[in-house]
Amino acid sequence: MSVYLYRLGRFAFRRKWFVLPAWLVLLLGLGALATTVSQPMADDFSMPNLPSERATQIMDEHFPGMSGAFDFDAVTGTYVIAAPAGTELTDPLNRAAIDGLVAALNGLGIVDHSKPIENPVTAAEQMNCVVADRSAPSFAGECSAAPLNVLNDERPDTVALLDVPFTIAKWQDITAADRDAAHAAADSARAAGLDVQLTGSIAQEGGGPGGSAEMIGMGVALIVMIIAFGAVVAAFVPIVTAIVGLGTATMLIMAGTSVITIPTFTTFLASMIGIALSIDYALFIVSRYKHELRVCDSPEEAAGRAVGTAGSAVVFAGLTVVIALCGLSVVGVEFLTFMGLGGAIAAALAVIVA
Repeated sequence: MSVYLYRLGRFAFRRKWFVLPAWLVLLLGLGALATTVSQPMADDFSMPNLPSERATQIMDEHFPGMSGAFDFDAVTGTYVIAAPAGTELTDPLNRAAIDGLVAALNGLGIVDHSKPIENPVTAAEQMNCVVADRSAPSFAGECSAAPLNVLNDERPDTVALLDVPFTIAKWQDITAADRDAAHAAADSARAAGLDVQLTGSIAQEGGGPGGSAEMIGMGVALIVMIIAFGAVVAAFVPIVTAIVGLGTATMLIMAGTSVITIPTFTTFLASMIGIALSIDYALFIVSRYKHELRVCDSPEEAAGRAVGTAGSAVVFAGLTVVIALCGLSVVGVEFLTFMGLGGAIAAALAVIVA
């Protein structure tokens, strides 16, 4: 293997103005292909034979659609409403402020109007939970589901929960405008003196991976390598290798969505593996190349020796990682299989690009 890698190293150095554009064309071509044929990735997964999975199946059989409310990507929103000190939500002014909140929510386009939104105080009254005498033994059981804290001994009727159904299918589709509108709907209630806080996925910032973490990691790695090598050009080689390797792996995974359904988290492990191995393997070969430059007559010969010696170790190490990651598919858990195969693709390309 060393002989072939030696020849490959010399060829890559001798034809560097062909090899480098070839990788760039490959990356751009895969990017165009992935953009054209890729399909949306799946956001859910399941693990067979778990009690929770069986519970979901039973729920779907007897209460169709109910389990969708527990999807980790479902859009949820709950307004937590607290009365001002010394008052209760059942007071006319506070109740009117909550009615204003309900009216504002009914005016939002992102709210599912097929499911009516009701003032939690009114809902608690309809459940016969807002009464003077709450000492009956059955009261706690009958009113435990009330959207008002009627069971609180110290300050009853002072905190309410208002669940709001949204038309947004997945939390990844929530925009900043949607989030701002959901928060602004409570402005009138806050102006009336109520303490209104919004919780749930509609209120949380963030979405799918945008690559910022990877860029920060590469930036830190670049600084470390500049200090280690004492040269900017040598430090940039592993970074460029990581970008090309990770980009190629990501485009291949995205293109694969046109054939099979791939979970979104497949790219997470691929990104971590791709960045780490690409920088590590390229750093190994660059270090060897700098050493060979001191004893060789030409840079081409140094490149051949570096790839022939350090490259053999890189191939062996990379092959070990690929086999280990592919071994995750033996477990029989779908999401582990996809994560392992995605990481294996990234590891294989890290070896090839290095």
